[in-house]
Amino acid sequence: MEKQLIRSGMQEHQSLMDKDSFAYSKCLLVAVDLKLFSSMNSNIDAVLLQNDLDCLFKWCTANKLHLSIEKCRILSYTRKSQPLNHVYKINYLVLSRSDSVTDLEAAREKDWDNIAAIHHNSKIVTTWSFDRSCMGEHKIMHEHFKGLKNVKALCLSISTCGNFVVIGYNAGHLDKFSVQSGMHRGSFGKETAHDGSVRGVAIDGFSRMVISGGSDKLLKFWRFKDHGEIATMKLEQSVSKMILHRER
Repeated sequence: MEKQLIRSGMQEHQSLMDKDSFAYSKCLLVAVDLKLFSSMNSNIDAVLLQNDLDCLFKWCTANKLHLSIEKCRILSYTRKSQPLNHVYKINYLVLSRSDSVTDLEAAREKDWDNIAAIHHNSKIVTTWSFDRSCMGEHKIMHEHFKGLKNVKALCLSISTCGNFVVIGYNAGHLDKFSVQSGMHRGSFGKETAHDGSVRGVAIDGFSRMVISGGSDKLLKFWRFKDHGEIATMKLEQSVSKMILHRER
């Protein structure tokens, strides 16, 4: 199997198209950077990827959003001796190919803190900078925990883009915060996400889904964007820890 990545340069826009608009490709959207990911097994897959590129250009044109086609690049990675070298175009302009990956996960490590840490018997989550090797400026805690002594942060997961952290607590709450500002960006569940402690949380590689596991023997699936519940799986035992393997 061959995987192809197409990176596009887009002007920053507050209401970019829904990432579900692409019929075939997976995508990662961070600020001004959009990446389309597709698995290539035949020329049919290449045609489907081209259709998504056409969809992207039509949407940008209709919404008067400038697309820097000259900055768009194609990157293929495969073990095949003869990869598919399909010619991709945007508005009849042939896209050039790149030989190396510089920021596949688009984590802007030097722009803001990129590590979040929980602490023993503490409801406060701190942010850190790997580049500067020091604690960051944010101490993350939701307003509804002020004055509560027994609340503790037990688990967390940072989105692949590095912009968000989702934190699970022993009180059953599951909250999303901005790593850049430290501000609260939403809660999962009407009051709490689980009846009991949230012991594990993971965010999928495309920041579309959050998975949480609790002491209530439930594994829950949530939409990352609007925090709505997708499904619940009943387990035989309580969750003690969760690790998401992001490779397909």
